[in-house]
Parts: sequence; structure tokens; C-alpha cells
Amino acid sequence: MEGLSLGMYDIVAVDARFARGWLTNYSGNLIFESREVPAMSIAVNKRLGADVVAQVKKAFLAPDSKIAGRVQVADFDFSRLQRATDVDFAYVATLGYFTPTLLPGAKVVQAEEVAALMLKNAVFLDVRTTEEYTRSRVKGARLLSYKEVSKKEVDFDPSKDEFRLTETIVDRNSPFIFACNGAECWKSYKAAKAAIGAGYKNVHWFRGGFPEWRSKNMPLEP
Repeated sequence: MEGLSLGMYDIVAVDARFARGWLTNYSGNLIFESREVPAMSIAVNKRLGADVVAQVKKAFLAPDSKIAGRVQVADFDFSRLQRATDVDFAYVATLGYFTPTLLPGAKVVQAEEVAALMLKNAVFLDVRTTEEYTRSRVKGARLLSYKEVSKKEVDFDPSKDEFRLTETIVDRNSPFIFACNGAECWKSYKAAKAAIGAGYKNVHWFRGGFPEWRSKNMPLEP
């Protein structure tokens, strides 16, 4: 945070509590906040013995309110500690490099806009895998998988990937919607950018993709 206040960085990733505290004294914006994730852990040397390990576990997972109330680390109340589950870490595993929020040459759309476009015969191209598409998909979506090998970054090398857009879609003036697994999935970003580079004129990028569509209870096909 010191580097940010000194102008050394444009963006940093920190605990949201620290970010809000910092913003009370400095100008800036909180541009993204993930759900709460397991952020605290403790390692105990097994050589200390099973009894000690058991006592440490009890202290953290079933804290005595009379004692925990006096223990503070980084303003964290130990009495609020809860055991992390596999589900917590499954979410952490999905966090990665987020796609940009803009794509020059394409219109970034949300679920409601996608539905309206599809009513006007816009083609929804699902660029996920065949397995994902078969399991569940946006009603009316067509499968055109983007086989991704290139890095998840704006200046990716499309020659490393496989995307048979020009072989499949001839009309470069019709409206198309590209989507995959949300803001952290780069396939639809790359597909839309490839379409723009190939001369397609009416490109829409559904950045929120399948997760946003499903969260808004929009029509699905099994």
C-alpha cells in the first residue's frame, strides 16, 4: 500500500479491510472484490507431539471466548474462526487472471442484452469444451470450441490456439455473441478478438458468460 500511495504502482491486491482503510486517507478505487476465502492458516511441527497438535487445533477451531477475546492479530477476532472446507478451496482454485472489462471492436454485453440480441437472431457461440456444452448450456447456443494454449493475457499469441471461426461462420456482418465461463475465462475474449481481427463487424462479448446467465435464472438446455 505504501508503494501505491507513493505512485509506484497503479494497482495492488490486498485484503479488502486494508483497502477500505487506505481509501479513507487516499484517493483511489476498489475495482474488484472476491468472495471471502480462507486467508489464515497455522502450521504445527509434528515433532511437538500429538497432544500439542490437538491443543492447537482446539485453540483455533473451538476457541475459548474468555481467552480469544484478548487475542488479536491484525484486528482479527479469533472467536470468529471457522474451519475451512473443500468448497472454500475449490473457489480459491478458480481465481486467476481476470479478463479486461473492455474489448475494442466489440460490445461488452450482459445477460439481458444477450437475450434481446438472440430474439433478433444473433448467434450465440459457446466457446467452451464439448463436455461443458453437453452438460448444460444457454438455450439456443451453438458450440464452437476455442482450444486454448496461449497465455491468458491481452497480447496472447493466437497462432498457438485453434479456433475454426472462419471455416464455420462465413457471414462477417451478422451479429455474434461469444461466451464461456465468466470473467476469469479467457476463451471468449480470445474468440471475440480473433473475430474482430478476421473482419467480423458485429461482435458482442458476453464477459459474464455461462455463470452470469445461470445466476440470473435465464433459460438453459441440459
